Amino acid sequence: MIFPTLTTAVLVVVVTMVTTVQACTNPLSNEELQELYTNSDVVFRGNAVSGRSGLYVDRQGRTGRQTTTDYLKEVGYKNANDLGSKISVSFVGLIEGSYDCPWGIVTGFGGGYLVFASSETSRLRVGSCDEVPWSCVPETFRSFLQ
Repeated sequence: MIFPTLTTAVLVVVVTMVTTVQACTNPLSNEELQELYTNSDVVFRGNAVSGRSGLYVDRQGRTGRQTTTDYLKEVGYKNANDLGSKISVSFVGLIEGSYDCPWGIVTGFGGGYLVFASSETSRLRVGSCDEVPWSCVPETFRSFLQ
């Protein structure tokens, strides 16, 4: 009867991994975040709850992606309070170079994201590096947001 114990141990490890907040190896500076904030129409913190993504090829033969991510808003900071609790943002861009964000790749789901979006159209859009893991936001900028 070793199997029930093994199953329970594996389940506990998986749940712990999913809820652990990973540290950011290269946080953004206050100046970089302030520039994102100033240039954005909408800023909020939330957790990604669903998403859709597709690939396309442009006329020059380059591969791009279009992604829509749905966030459950935790806190609205700039023009986000009237948008409801679920906010969708879209990204459209070429795949090459789209993951070259200053903080690198952050693993884990805990902590959520600080999202900087523009509303040039009826849909909110984000740049490839405008969804900043909350663990990459320094305490001094978090204080500014309050």
